[in-house]
Amino acid sequence: MLEEFSSHLISWGDAMGLLKTVPAFQDYLATLGDKPIMGVLIGTGLTMLIQSSAAIIGILQGLYAGHLPDLQGSTPILLGSNIDTCITAVIAAIGSNIAAKRVAGAQVLFNVVVTVLFMILLVPFTSLMQWMEVHFKLTPAMTVAFATQAFEAAFLFVETCNEKYADKT
Repeated sequence: MLEEFSSHLISWGDAMGLLKTVPAFQDYLATLGDKPIMGVLIGTGLTMLIQSSAAIIGILQGLYAGHLPDLQGSTPILLGSNIDTCITAVIAAIGSNIAAKRVAGAQVLFNVVVTVLFMILLVPFTSLMQWMEVHFKLTPAMTVAFATQAFEAAFLFVETCNEKYADKT
């Protein structure tokens, strides 16, 4: 029974492969560079659904390699997936005390603030990633990986600065 059921399931990679052949999906992804807020919402929603920002990054690598969204459209999806990485803390805090709810809320707020900061710097950031792609001869998958790591490094820097400021007050 279980084998029969699992034979009907398709993986996310297969689903994305099927979606890549749908012209409406291709057209929509091609316009994401002009709709960065929508990209953030898509990244957040997909990460909430799948519960894995790593899976979203993998899917995004495949889509970017297929030239569906450009880097300007891919980066907001990446940023949105980072917002939802704290959904586990939010879910865990639902039945917890007020302190746990405050910590989860602070984590969500911090991720949103850093994403907004990066959205302000979206054009220079994607220009830097495109420059790296050309000059270091990166594959599309590596470009998305570099963008992810650059964002995470900047996120860590902002978080460290925030902790140092909080310690002084």
